[in-house]
Amino acid sequence: MKHTEGPWAEAGIVGERFNIMAGAYTVAHVVMDGEHISDKSAYANARLIAAAPELLEALEAACRLDYFNEHNALASQARAAIAKATGE
Repeated sequence: MKHTEGPWAEAGIVGERFNIMAGAYTVAHVVMDGEHISDKSAYANARLIAAAPELLEALEAACRLDYFNEHNALASQARAAIAKATGE
């Protein structure tokens, strides 16, 4: 299954959560409980999640480059991250 098309954006706080939006659609909520996850960490998590489609696209593009694939350790790590993100 393919993820919701990007771009995604951190769309501010609603109650005790940050919303991650793809246009008019909510794709994720990041909860900040103040006890286990600080507000700063929750905001950092929200930004990271919002960047996920672009990060995935950049990794996939890098893996198509011959030069990148010559560096096997980094290319293997990138392919593992892509597999984790895509469920493959």
